[in-house]
Amino acid sequence: MPGSSASSSEVSAGVLIGTEHEYSLNTPGMAPVPESDLVLAELAGEGASEAALGTATLTKELQKTVIELLPAGRQRRSPGSKPCWQAGSRSFTAGSQAATC
Repeated sequence: MPGSSASSSEVSAGVLIGTEHEYSLNTPGMAPVPESDLVLAELAGEGASEAALGTATLTKELQKTVIELLPAGRQRRSPGSKPCWQAGSRSFTAGSQAATC
C-alpha cells in the first residue's frame, strides 16, 4: 500500500486504521535535517526502520527529514468501516454533526 508505514506482516494480515503523526526534524533555526536514520539507529540499532517508543512506534517516512509516530491502539479494519468512514467524511465536509455507525 503506497505511503504506508505498516510492516509487511501487518499488511498481509489486513489493513490497519488509526492515527499517525509525522514530525519534521529541524535545527533550532527550523532548517530541516535528514537525520531520521540516526534517531532510529540510536533507539533500535543500525539499519532499523522502526523503533518502539513507549506505547508507540517511530517509523521512517520517505523523506529523511521526517519521522512518523504510530500510537498503540491501531485497529484492524472491519468490513463495515469504509461506509462508516465515508459517511463521517461527508458529514465533516458538509459541516454537520459526525455520522454515527
